Amino acid sequence: MVKSKIVHFPEAFKREIEERASLYELEFHGCAECVLIPFLELWNVENEQLSRAASALTGGLGRMGKTCGALLGGALVLGSVFGRSDPQEGVEGLIKAQKATYDLVKKFETEFGSTECYSLTQCDLTNLDNFKNFVEGPKFKEVCCIIVPKTAGMVCDIIQKGPIGW
Repeated sequence: MVKSKIVHFPEAFKREIEERASLYELEFHGCAECVLIPFLELWNVENEQLSRAASALTGGLGRMGKTCGALLGGALVLGSVFGRSDPQEGVEGLIKAQKATYDLVKKFETEFGSTECYSLTQCDLTNLDNFKNFVEGPKFKEVCCIIVPKTAGMVCDIIQKGPIGW
């Protein structure tokens, strides 16, 4: 897990995160990865396994239209910063990451109206043809290419300010 000492994100860092997230989503797709990878790159962290694992979250958990992959990717980043490093830390070790994720979910819901991929895209992505048509069509740019960089920016804000939680 990434133990980051970064507590303050200059605006230039946040802009770079958002720009990379936007570019990667537009060019490569994979919302969870496109939120996660810019952080890994700018922190000089190589974690191919984490990046690969994030690819399963795309389209609301394996194209099921459930929780938005961008939100899940953001939660992975927050967990890497605020999460426990050892399961023996118990429940207490979970709370800071849970608070940060809670903050992200609330910001996400406020900004986009839902956390569910299907509600956001209005597309049944379980059908492979629908999925391909969606990512090649205008709705992808209007929805996912907006959500991904904004979510990455929200993650920067939460890391900078620290989790508030419930």
